[in-house]
Amino acid sequence: MYLGKTVVDLVCGGISHLRPRLKNKITAIRSRPPAQLQAALGLQSKKAIDLDIVTKKIKWLIPEHLLRNAIFIVLAIFTSLIGFSLCVTYLNNFGAGIVCIAAVILIFIQIFTYATTKDRREINNQLPAVARIFGSVMEDTGSFRLALDAVADRSPEPARSLFIKITQMLDHGIESDKAFEEIPKAAGTGYATLLKDLMLDAYKYGTIVLPRFTRLAGQIDTMQELQNENTPDVAASRFTAIILHIGIIIMAFLTVRIAPDAKKYLTDDPIGKIIVTAIFLSVVIGIIADRLWGDVSD
Repeated sequence: MYLGKTVVDLVCGGISHLRPRLKNKITAIRSRPPAQLQAALGLQSKKAIDLDIVTKKIKWLIPEHLLRNAIFIVLAIFTSLIGFSLCVTYLNNFGAGIVCIAAVILIFIQIFTYATTKDRREINNQLPAVARIFGSVMEDTGSFRLALDAVADRSPEPARSLFIKITQMLDHGIESDKAFEEIPKAAGTGYATLLKDLMLDAYKYGTIVLPRFTRLAGQIDTMQELQNENTPDVAASRFTAIILHIGIIIMAFLTVRIAPDAKKYLTDDPIGKIIVTAIFLSVVIGIIADRLWGDVSD
């Protein structure tokens, strides 16, 4: 009885203590101006983390479209957690488990990036033709809309679908800046941004900008020739690196499983644990280096 009375007294005391604070909080919430007024007065509180800024900062490592790919997210998280569990269970190495999570996620990034950017690569290859079609039709007709329709009609897929979408956006009254933003969003390169800017200039200023379309097409052709020369070697090296990275992880577990003497050294000795962690870390460093310097940039 005494214990029950003590608990009740504590609860009542806590409620009495918190009631004034809660009342003041409710009053403050009710007295807040509407969200629109807060924005106009500059009173809106800043978010602790702006996801858009974070996404832009890490897109060199994790492409933005992968962050919206449910299959990638599920597979990467599930597989990395399995790797972490195996590191802790079989290798008795928590540090290697943490590095293994990063390594597995990065391996999936490499695989999914190549698999999901086929349309983007094709659009980039079609940009010179798009620029030439648009420039020649607008030069002949003087009509921006006829030139844009010609691009949508004559371009192969996936550029055709992209420019059909842009023409539909313009038909529905969407601002030209927002409509043409679909070009760099679909292609993801600097030259796509230049093409977007040129089309906006043609939309606003007419035929005065037409010579720039021919120059841009020539610049893109030059860059693509360089990319095409390097792509086979880069693709082969990247595929080999992925296989080696996966093989390193598998060999670390097989060594512990098959060789008892090696197991004791790699799982119990501090130097052995450092070696195992360094093996996983080499995978992370290799993939990050490939993401930074592995592609020919425009």
